[in-house]
Amino acid sequence: MDSLYTFDLNIDKTNLPMFNDIMRIITIQVITQFLFVINNTGVSFFNTTFLKTIIFLCLSIIIYWLIIRKLFKFNFFEKEKENENT
Repeated sequence: MDSLYTFDLNIDKTNLPMFNDIMRIITIQVITQFLFVINNTGVSFFNTTFLKTIIFLCLSIIIYWLIIRKLFKFNFFEKEKENENT
């Protein structure tokens, strides 16, 4: 699928999924905040709680990709099916 805009980033290829996760969470947060503000007129869009939440979530994603994924690796194996003839 071709995108409307393409940006060439000077980042390591291994960090591209991290960047995509950060963009994903920011998009989710902005849309959620927008919908929340529409339903609650007393709440401002760029309030302190909203900005802190985005920062904390982005930091959490960075920690996951740069530390947790380097410390732990999980392999998944399918269980062997029992002999169906028994």
